[in-house]
Amino acid sequence: MPFTWNFYFTALDLLLDRITKYTGFYKGIPIFAPSGNSGANSITPHFPGSYESVLVIGSSNQDHEKSDFSNYGGNIFAAAPGEGILAIDRLSVRGYNQSPDPNYGSVTNFSGTSASCVIAATIAATMVVAYPGISFLEIKYALAETARRIGPYIYSS
Repeated sequence: MPFTWNFYFTALDLLLDRITKYTGFYKGIPIFAPSGNSGANSITPHFPGSYESVLVIGSSNQDHEKSDFSNYGGNIFAAAPGEGILAIDRLSVRGYNQSPDPNYGSVTNFSGTSASCVIAATIAATMVVAYPGISFLEIKYALAETARRIGPYIYSS
């Protein structure tokens, strides 16, 4: 019997539910999801950002403004730098940058809310390493209280 997309998303939904209930939400391990790169107002949370223990991250630029491409709205938890992030890339057509600059080898500039998620997750991971008993809610609170609000946007709590 072939797998269908409906089955695939149902399985992902169940897996994420189990991960957030039994590890993430209670053990201090946050899960981050990118807000999307269509520049739209994300009024309704979408998978996996609809889960309480998933923090949805948008992108900001070097001027501490919302990136033009970043989705925004009430379900966005925070924004992190997401434009021109230096990243190691695979060389060849399988890489993000299919025509890399020979002067930089396998390093490329990466932009998007996925890049922002990596930065937010790294900050949270550093908190978990520094404070092994920290809870998800403590991480969420620390991130919310130390983040700089940008623009006239509504942020989730």
